Order: sequence, then C-alpha cells, then structure tokens
Amino acid sequence: MGENTREKQRYTALDLITFIEEMEESIGKAYEVLEEKFSCTTDCTGCHFCKTFADDTVHVPDWAKLEAGYSADAKFFFAVMSDTKQIVLEPAEHTHDLGDISENMQQRLADFGICLGELNESLMKDEVIYEE
Repeated sequence: MGENTREKQRYTALDLITFIEEMEESIGKAYEVLEEKFSCTTDCTGCHFCKTFADDTVHVPDWAKLEAGYSADAKFFFAVMSDTKQIVLEPAEHTHDLGDISENMQQRLADFGICLGELNESLMKDEVIYEE
C-alpha cells in the first residue's frame, strides 16, 4: 500500500481554544439571526404547528419512493379524501422542511424561542434570511 502523503494537522491547546471561541461567536450570531427572523411573538402555546409537526409527519421509506419513480430525498404531503375515506400521498413542491433538522436541534431552537412553524415555512420556501 502506498504511503499517505497527506500531512497531519497539528494543533496546540491554544489553537483549539481559539477555534472554539471563534465558532461560539459565529454560532451565537447564527442564533441571533434566527431569533430575529423567527422569534415567537407568544410562547407558541397557540401555535398548532409547533405542537403537532412531529405527529403529522409522514415518513415514506426510500425504497417506496424509488419504486414509485421518485428520488430518495423526495418530500411528500398527504391529503385526506373524506368522500372516499382514503389518504393520498402526493409529491411536495418544496425540497426542505423541518424534517431535515434533527429532533435535538429542533428542541434547541424551540428552547431558544424560535417558532418552528415560521422556520418551517422559510425552509420550504428556501428563503435567504441572512447576507453579509
């Protein structure tokens, strides 16, 4: 086997601490931007979306998407046809939504005061919310 020509990166304790401080500053700024854009005007107790998003999410397995001719990352929404008593899945027009964010991060955002409903709307629109 050939030698690994990539040189190892070496860091001192000060290098790592400086890196952490820079990242914490950037992360703090990112939370501020999200808070400014999606801050709950109430405590979100009246926000139906924030309470029920996880319960209303439909997971379609990748194999089923592929067999139906969709990509594995395709999003779907469902509609209830009350006259026929059927639930119909249809491809969504958006490519991102709150389901793309881990439950852990969703909880952190909610704890920070971010309205998950408003955030989801922005994700679905692929909205630019910050520019430098």
